[in-house]
Amino acid sequence: MLRDSDRQKLRKYSISEVNISSIEDPIPEFVVPDFEEIKNIFLEQLSRSGWDITRTAPNRANALIRVYRKENYVHDTTRIFMYGAECITNTYSSWSNSAGVFKADYENCLVQIALSPEKSATIDCEFVDYYFHLR
Repeated sequence: MLRDSDRQKLRKYSISEVNISSIEDPIPEFVVPDFEEIKNIFLEQLSRSGWDITRTAPNRANALIRVYRKENYVHDTTRIFMYGAECITNTYSSWSNSAGVFKADYENCLVQIALSPEKSATIDCEFVDYYFHLR
């Protein structure tokens, strides 16, 4: 079980890259890495910070790394490419992250991004959850 101070530290680790362009523009030179690449970048970030990381079964995990990505999503006149990863911790059988309680919904991974002060988009991303025991 992670201590509260450990969970607070883990909340600061995340990866998020977004490329937004007009739909009239040619497709940008923005490469969305595959799931393994994104996971490895995130784990390297944790490892450099001193975390001991062991891949484990979901029922033994105290953390999961959610890796998400979306290529060529079109919203109105906007084209969006994005990817990211975040750490979600397990506390007494409940998964949570900095955004509050995370209820596992393995059918959807909705990410909301601001396109302007008045406009946002909710994107259903492809995702993979990787389970770990962190110390």
